[in-house]
Amino acid sequence: MKALGHKRGARPGRVGKAAPYALGGLFMVSGVLHFAAPGPFQAIMPRGLPAPRA
Repeated sequence: MKALGHKRGARPGRVGKAAPYALGGLFMVSGVLHFAAPGPFQAIMPRGLPAPRA
């Protein structure tokens, strides 16, 4: 059974190797922005939470 045309034991390509670093960078930027500019993050928080601005 072939899964998406990949060979078993195939090495990841350039994108496959870079993806974890790109995702990590995205999370780091998002974390910094969470404190630097909290407005957009507060806008997506549900009002039903006990302390949405904490």
